[in-house]
Amino acid sequence: MTQDHTILVHNGKVYQLDQDEIPKEVVGEIISKLQQQLKLTSSPPPLEKVINLNDFEEIASKFLKPEVWAYYRTGSLDEITLRENIRSFAKIFFKPRVLQDVRNVDTSTRLLGTSTSLPIYITAFANSEWGNPLAEKIYTRAAGEANLIYMIPTMSKYTLEEIESEAHSDQTQWLQIYISSTGKEESFDKIKQAERLGNISSIAFTIDTAQLGKRESEDRELGKGFRAQRMPHDPSFDWNTSLEYRKRTSLKIILKGIQTKEDALKAAELGIDAIIISNHGGRQLDSSRPTIQVLAEVVPYLKANGFYHKIEVLVDGGIRRGNDVVKALCLGANGVGL
Repeated sequence: MTQDHTILVHNGKVYQLDQDEIPKEVVGEIISKLQQQLKLTSSPPPLEKVINLNDFEEIASKFLKPEVWAYYRTGSLDEITLRENIRSFAKIFFKPRVLQDVRNVDTSTRLLGTSTSLPIYITAFANSEWGNPLAEKIYTRAAGEANLIYMIPTMSKYTLEEIESEAHSDQTQWLQIYISSTGKEESFDKIKQAERLGNISSIAFTIDTAQLGKRESEDRELGKGFRAQRMPHDPSFDWNTSLEYRKRTSLKIILKGIQTKEDALKAAELGIDAIIISNHGGRQLDSSRPTIQVLAEVVPYLKANGFYHKIEVLVDGGIRRGNDVVKALCLGANGVGL
């Protein structure tokens, strides 16, 4: 007489559940896979119930693969700057003046000469296809529908032509550029390509990545080899190089990664069109100051030296809701990046 056994097959090995002791690591792997499958088969809440960026982050943590979530949310080292970017906004308080006629409110503004419905822009980030296969295309569409500016990343899934094919005919975009240590001429070629397309008005050079940050949470999920595969950045990129790029393009120049009042003033003195006060979302040099604190220092310094109205000041990092946007505007920012 044969006896039936309930079996489990894992990585080619057969276990009889009523006889074999299953190793703890096997049980752990199975539970992890089941949890991931449950995530993929369940649905996120409807968009109208997603109120602020904290909600988006909470949902993403539940529905993205662990390695994708680690890449999107991680900061460098102990993630001090990542946390303080957010916390610092809670330390800024309003001084509201009352009894003003505020029946007609207009949130529109101009960023680098472009009319936009809100004083925000969608900032560049790589590997957006890990969250949605349409990647930069879907951000271009959304920006066009909302009349916002989208900053296209250097490391995009799609070509500039493919991305621009999704834009409205009168839609303005910016292009973010990393300067590669192995392909400076390639950067010039991409800028010339942007000029030919016509919809891209400004080039944003990321200037805080002479050496990539050590993102330990990311390393744990993706391995150190992932960091080594990224674009080699040029550690020699300096003020003179930025001026060289300025001379070779008709597009406006933005420096993304300013973190001191002295560098902000130097950019203004050199005729740079805009700066973005940014610490790369806390993903580069940990213990860099929160960007909202830097903004509060930069604006008075530019005013004192007569350059505040000669350069646009943008800021990113830590902005979670409209309240934070208003705080940045009150401190003198022209707009914020999300």
